[in-house]
Amino acid sequence: MPQISKTLTTEPKTNILCYHYNSSNQIQIIQFVKSNIEYSSKIIFPGQRIMFEAEPDSQIEILLNGKGDTSFSRLVNCQDLQVNSQF
Repeated sequence: MPQISKTLTTEPKTNILCYHYNSSNQIQIIQFVKSNIEYSSKIIFPGQRIMFEAEPDSQIEILLNGKGDTSFSRLVNCQDLQVNSQF
């Protein structure tokens, strides 16, 4: 009897363009969680703006760097940072 094999195909996820602005007066460390991004963290200086691509279900953890210590700030979904390209 011939064997039938079923191939599962998964659609590649489309990355979204995201924007983050450090409006604080402290250095932030952005750590990418559940992400396919090549680098795992990035330092963001006060007033700095960054754009990056990420999978829609990715998250970033924003850490504030204070006086000699790093404290957790918040966890943000990348979908909430998605750039609206329609004008």
